[in-house]
Amino acid sequence: MVSVIIPTHNRADLLFYELERVYRQKNIDIEVVVVNDVEDDNETDCIKEKFPEVTYIKSNSIQGPSDKHKKGLSITTGEYVYMPDDDDYLIDDYFFEKAVKKLEEDRRLSFVSGNVNLLYENDNHEALGVQAHRLSISGRIEGLKYLQEFQHDYPKPVSTISTVFRRSSLDCNMIEMSDSSMYMNALLYGDAFIMDDIVAVYRIRQKSGNSLSSSATLLFIINVLKQKENLFYQVINRIPRPKDFWCYQYINTYALLSQKPKSEKEKKHILKWGFKHTHGSLRLLFFLFRQTSYVFIKDILLLK
Repeated sequence: MVSVIIPTHNRADLLFYELERVYRQKNIDIEVVVVNDVEDDNETDCIKEKFPEVTYIKSNSIQGPSDKHKKGLSITTGEYVYMPDDDDYLIDDYFFEKAVKKLEEDRRLSFVSGNVNLLYENDNHEALGVQAHRLSISGRIEGLKYLQEFQHDYPKPVSTISTVFRRSSLDCNMIEMSDSSMYMNALLYGDAFIMDDIVAVYRIRQKSGNSLSSSATLLFIINVLKQKENLFYQVINRIPRPKDFWCYQYINTYALLSQKPKSEKEKKHILKWGFKHTHGSLRLLFFLFRQTSYVFIKDILLLK
């Protein structure tokens, strides 16, 4: 059985569309949990009326996707887990069946992913264009090899809309269950399989850009870094270049601030944190000095 866990907040129209696509999946048993922190009781009633089989959990306080993922994992039972965002959707009605078949054929696999179409929209969800996005890797990939070069030489699947995980490869105790943290944690326990099929659509707001990059809080970024640092401690004796791994992951996380306006104060905080956690990486030390100089030069120019 596939446990579908969808965190959501104030996007009932998009959620309805996604749920319709989830329930089109063929030849597979599923259970669906929606975790919502919306205050609108009308939305709750609409979801329950249209999808009575969904387990609907309403929180009394605003939570991030990480807490919602953890809540969903704690109450579901499927051997396999699917955790998409609430605004993306499936287009391959046999994706779950194909992914589960792979996972059952090869018990060493932690997850199976497909490719996606990128749907560019304006803020009113009017389509501006569609582009196929295919990963530069395919087939079976050794977990630790993938982890070593994760988001460096080996790309991360777009979000989690195109991935079914083996439950045993996920950890509810992760500090931050971001999509990158989930993938990396899963690669500790097994290998990956990347299908050539395009299985889902990933929405991109043309005006707003990447919502995570433009809205990531300082606490979220620090928690992601701490989670990745925990992974570093676990792989330090299992991969050939752990210092390079840590350098890549710090830089990838720091990049979350690149599209965020007026983020100089947060950049200083993240850079200061980085200087305390270089783990002997000269590459990271060079990056930190360079970025620090950029930030302070910008401060000087602004003073003028």
